[in-house]
Amino acid sequence: MPSLIFMKLYIFMAGMWIAIARQEGPMLKPMLSALGILVVWALIQRHLGGGEPHFMTLFRVLMVIGMFYLMNNGTLPGSGLASRPVREMRKWFSGRVARFLGDTSYCTYLVHLLILLPVAGLLARQEAYVALPSPVRFVICLVLVLPPVYAVSWLLFRTVETYGIHFGRGVVKTLSGTSRSGSGARRAT
Repeated sequence: MPSLIFMKLYIFMAGMWIAIARQEGPMLKPMLSALGILVVWALIQRHLGGGEPHFMTLFRVLMVIGMFYLMNNGTLPGSGLASRPVREMRKWFSGRVARFLGDTSYCTYLVHLLILLPVAGLLARQEAYVALPSPVRFVICLVLVLPPVYAVSWLLFRTVETYGIHFGRGVVKTLSGTSRSGSGARRAT
């Protein structure tokens, strides 16, 4: 269900540290910074009484370490030992299915409840459906919801998000000093 983005801000911060590390070179300090953010957030949550179980904190720490190694530029400890599994993972994450899921992920996040809630509501009104075991109900709902969610997400990605990305890149180029007027003037001559 939707939640305040602030409550997941530490995840975005860890991702930003990965991007910074890839640009700057050595990745160990950024990885330690990202892990520090995770630990501080876990301590704050625990102090406020809303802490997760310890295994979830450990899972998040391992996930961040894994993401750093996945994006590793060869500067993390043990880079040589991890190079083959990292290559295989990168190959898998560069495949068609992974790219499709990555391209449509934000639209899927925005759209899924708009389709899921009405479908689940309609199914819940059917006595035969309600009488089924919960794993079967889950699979039926999933089979009915996934195709329209991903169809709408792909359509939104292709028609809205892609143009927004191109527009944003143009704005960044303009603001960074490489304006389009210079390239247009070159074409005219």
